[in-house]
Amino acid sequence: MRHHTVASERVNRKTTQAHNAQIRYLCQDRCPETKRLLQVAGVGPITALAFSRKPAGRRP
Repeated sequence: MRHHTVASERVNRKTTQAHNAQIRYLCQDRCPETKRLLQVAGVGPITALAFSRKPAGRRP
């Protein structure tokens, strides 16, 4: 059973790394406004994207 857990952890780690790479790509190439937010200590790519994106359905 332990072997299954280790294998699952590896898959989860690779999936998480892939998602993190996609999020970093979004921050760098698709949402340059996140650059300033990422300079704040403790703010990561997910938080920067969340705060930089306008909520769907809201128009200026």
